[in-house]
Amino acid sequence: MLPPSPSLPVGLHLVLQLKHNSVRSGAAFSATVIVDEHGPRSFTMDTGQSLVAVVVRSGTLQVVGVYSGGIAGTGYILHLTPGKSRTIPTFGGTARCDGGLGSALPPGTYQVIVRVAPEGRHQYPAYLTPPLTLRVTA
Repeated sequence: MLPPSPSLPVGLHLVLQLKHNSVRSGAAFSATVIVDEHGPRSFTMDTGQSLVAVVVRSGTLQVVGVYSGGIAGTGYILHLTPGKSRTIPTFGGTARCDGGLGSALPPGTYQVIVRVAPEGRHQYPAYLTPPLTLRVTA
């Protein structure tokens, strides 16, 4: 279960874009998180890259699918001044983690969320992107 997201700072917007709105069961997918700063102050966070998306049961924060491959990334200091925008590469997967039978999510309609948080020991604040619909096919 993902913890709820605190309120975003005034003017900060997170947008998730999936490369494709459907994926085969058991497969990985690509996405991008767009971070826009339209507030009165700059925003800085070391998020690292790539970010990892999770698949949740629609309308909830219950994680049911994850990426199960190897993960390697780099540091990524996100520094935005007012009016600026940056993109962060993101990926996810449909390996099943809800306790059900099988290793891959069954076909169906789910949602995808990305947790945007600082790397390291103190991962707060941790903001969640608004969810996007993902169709998992056979």
